[in-house]
Amino acid sequence: MTLKMLSRAATSALVLGLLSVGAVAIAVPAVAADKTKEEPKGKVPKASRKAQKPLGEIQKLIGEQKFEEAKPKIAEAEALPDLTADDRYFINNFKYNTALALKDNAMLEQALEAMAISEFTAETDRPKILQNLIALAFQRQDMPKAIEQSKRLLQLAPDNVDARMNLGRVYYNQDDFSNALGAFKEAIATATRLGQPVEESYYKIVAQTALRANNQAELRSAMLELVKAYPSSTNWRDALVLYRDTPGMTDPLILDSYRLQWLNEALVGERDYIEMAEIALTKRGLPGEAKSVLEKGIANGVFTKAKGVANEMLTQAKGRVGADQKSLPGLEKEARAGKTGDFAASVVGQGYLSYADYAKAIEFYQLALSKGVKNPDEVNLQLGIALVGGGRAAEALPAFANVKGALARPLADLWAAYATRKAQ
Repeated sequence: MTLKMLSRAATSALVLGLLSVGAVAIAVPAVAADKTKEEPKGKVPKASRKAQKPLGEIQKLIGEQKFEEAKPKIAEAEALPDLTADDRYFINNFKYNTALALKDNAMLEQALEAMAISEFTAETDRPKILQNLIALAFQRQDMPKAIEQSKRLLQLAPDNVDARMNLGRVYYNQDDFSNALGAFKEAIATATRLGQPVEESYYKIVAQTALRANNQAELRSAMLELVKAYPSSTNWRDALVLYRDTPGMTDPLILDSYRLQWLNEALVGERDYIEMAEIALTKRGLPGEAKSVLEKGIANGVFTKAKGVANEMLTQAKGRVGADQKSLPGLEKEARAGKTGDFAASVVGQGYLSYADYAKAIEFYQLALSKGVKNPDEVNLQLGIALVGGGRAAEALPAFANVKGALARPLADLWAAYATRKAQ
């Protein structure tokens, strides 16, 4: 009897998905066979004389779909002494198909392990085999084995983005967030290098992992990359809310973060509108900006429980706007005469910025920087904001780049991402 290659399954990729920020869920598909007949590449195996009879009997049983009877015959054939590599190839091919038919995952894993190192296995098939071995390790919750097989796969296919993401998910589900973070970032870097699209969920899982690892720097970096690639209002709000959770946050930085949220239509709910308006009105003395925020919130039907508070704040803001606007031209002289630029920035520049008079705001922020200020980070940040508002987004980038402080720098990076998109 001439031995023939039986059908080999089309190996399935390990499907591991991030369902949402907050949970990494793993779904492992079953290994399913197709009807594609696949011959070995290169050297064609030939059974030894002593193995031909038992192998022929096994092939006949499998051909008749007598898999239960074939299983012990395969074990007997494996026990024969002095088997050749060719003999083992046939045995493992039969073992593979029998295991699939009987849904015997232990037997299937043994066959796949042998196929992964067989000289008769095509190099293009080895990654597929390893993907199935990873899936089988997952099914029996053998995470160390899943990691081992994942690393073997990446040695064969270092540009396999899915394999890198899956390795990260293995680490994540073991609470090894440091290694998970490294694997996820490698996956994104690989996809970027290859010019492949990076899924939104990839950036979110990096952020989620950094959060679980309590790595604030990586968390901020991940959220920055997320809004660069997927600048939705939801992503902008998430990034800015996380930024405002930074210990030591100051009112000017909080307001500047809300300004970016405002531009991205990312103010959500009463709290966002009330807090932005309150900081502008009571802490920064900017009634015009508070008025704009509250009026938009009312127009959008945002206020329910806080409706009374919003109306009261709006009344206060309206009562102060007229005098505030009239005072600004008279304050310009004092700003120009000042020995330092602090008054020019914090009063005049900030005042004009709050009324969206960007040309005037730019003028006095630049004047302030030329004279010297106590807080150059704040002034450079707000100069950049004014340049963006004035339609000069490309010119805003150097201003944002001049922001150096640990608290202000991450916000400047977010503003720079927004300005870059506007400039493009």
